[in-house]
Amino acid sequence: MKIRARPAFFAAAAFLLALNPPHTLALFAVPALFHEAGHLLAARLQKRRLEGVEFGAGGVCFSFSSPLQSYASDAVLALAGPFFNFALCAALIPVLRARPSEPLFFLFFAGLHLALFNLLPAPSLDGGKALYALLCRRLSPERAESVLRAAGRLSAALLFALGALFLAKRGDPFLLFAAALLAFGG
Repeated sequence: MKIRARPAFFAAAAFLLALNPPHTLALFAVPALFHEAGHLLAARLQKRRLEGVEFGAGGVCFSFSSPLQSYASDAVLALAGPFFNFALCAALIPVLRARPSEPLFFLFFAGLHLALFNLLPAPSLDGGKALYALLCRRLSPERAESVLRAAGRLSAALLFALGALFLAKRGDPFLLFAAALLAFGG
């Protein structure tokens, strides 16, 4: 298996560490691990073999031995990560009701945000991969790619606008960072 870390991964990690205390990033790692476990479980159920792992500015990207079984199975594989984040959030709700705590609230919201962000229809995100797979059932791959790129640009533009608002109102540049990841392919 081939493992690769792009320089942008280290730059993004340094940027996030500069903005957040290390314990916050450690708590964020739990939903991120759940997310990736969802993809790995879906791949295993589809009998796909993991061939590579790449760490980039936007997170982790897996490559599998059989890239296309069907467009529907590709959509399932893409949506498995966000599904696992939603499952984590659902499991945390009764725990939070019984024993509310700041770290558990953070885990809940980190999982929810990770799922929702990954469902955006951008080419480098799970939502984009699922949208592409579903569009390919009706359109040519070239036309599906064109629609996906337009949806990705629109998502990045909306996230930039929201990020600028958050920066102006709260002094928080995180959404601008996320928008840059979408715009430049993370």
